Amino acid sequence: MLRFFRQLRVRLLTENKIRKYLLYAVGEIVLVVIGILIALQVNNYNETDKEREIYVSYLVRLKEDFLELQETVKLKRQFEADLIDLAKYQLAVLTGKETQPNLLKLAISLE
Repeated sequence: MLRFFRQLRVRLLTENKIRKYLLYAVGEIVLVVIGILIALQVNNYNETDKEREIYVSYLVRLKEDFLELQETVKLKRQFEADLIDLAKYQLAVLTGKETQPNLLKLAISLE
């Protein structure tokens, strides 16, 4: 293919067809520019795709962290609710409002 184009250029120059040669040269330049533009588009698409993958992985990790934090908050709230119930029970025992103290609850509170 390259040999064909080389022969075409040589023939146009030797036959003094400068106008046709210039038209050929401009066409060749246009083809090269189009090829470069296509290569740039492909490169931009690949870069965008990589950025999209990173973005999705960040979102997935963010969701996992959020769910983990949500579970931690639930556990902490339950612990605090149990602690408040135990404190109320201990207060009832100490003030004499609870006549039969539950020794198991009191033992757990001492740990």
